Amino acid sequence: MDNQSQGSKTVRSITSNEKSKGLEKTGSSRFAGLVPVTVGTFLVVGFFLAHQLWSTRFFTTAFGPAEIVLFYASILYGIVTTSSAIFFREDRAIILQLVGAVLWTVTTVWLYVIFPFNFTHVADVVPGALQFLLSWITQGIGRIIWAIVTIGSAAFVPFFILQYQAARRKMKIKEVEIQ
Repeated sequence: MDNQSQGSKTVRSITSNEKSKGLEKTGSSRFAGLVPVTVGTFLVVGFFLAHQLWSTRFFTTAFGPAEIVLFYASILYGIVTTSSAIFFREDRAIILQLVGAVLWTVTTVWLYVIFPFNFTHVADVVPGALQFLLSWITQGIGRIIWAIVTIGSAAFVPFFILQYQAARRKMKIKEVEIQ
């Protein structure tokens, strides 16, 4: 560890040994990842909100208040999990990601069971020239897509558990090396 005095302040520079242990600050690089996730999340929310506000019939009557809260809260929670990587230690951020994965998995399973979607209207909020990008999705294809989303989200739960265990092991190794 190199310390340099500048007046009454002591500046600590990170040594190459500390960098190899992952102790350097990476906040700006982590922050850079938050911007596209936040923009993408709001685009997705905006897409689905447009369906609701314009009454396109994409959402069926089975999409009630509980489903609305569960659906949008689980999507918006993605911003929380992404920003947690900036503000929290790695192990704590992973716990928030795990909670988000469980929330999204519960949401996708519940929505798969009641299936409050009519995918024949999925392209209704897209400008006319671009509707061909989504107009091929039938109700059957939509159910298959949602099943894949459900399976994929469920796969992230054990992934985050393993990631948390690895982060805890890494932190214990760092603590021993620092002492």
